[in-house]
Amino acid sequence: MSTQEELQELLEQKRLLDEKIENARKAARGQAIEQALSLITTFQLTPEDLFSSTKKGKAKSKAPPKYRDPETGKTWTGRGPIPSWLKDKNRDDYLIEA
Repeated sequence: MSTQEELQELLEQKRLLDEKIENARKAARGQAIEQALSLITTFQLTPEDLFSSTKKGKAKSKAPPKYRDPETGKTWTGRGPIPSWLKDKNRDDYLIEA
């Protein structure tokens, strides 16, 4: 058997396997939907429960501002890059008192 014939045979096998995979996926899809609907009903899940933009189940909360520029009123939480109005300055002078 030549390399080209072998390649054609392998491609045909791949096509048949891809077809079988797709058929199995379609067959299992209905069952998966049924199971999902059952869980949603049982646990009274909402779209927010299912599709919220949380990481690892924890809601991402915004940190309160820690520093304020008295001239502009701009604030910074102390996270991320240092804003230009605070660079090369003593941060203690800009702390927001609790």
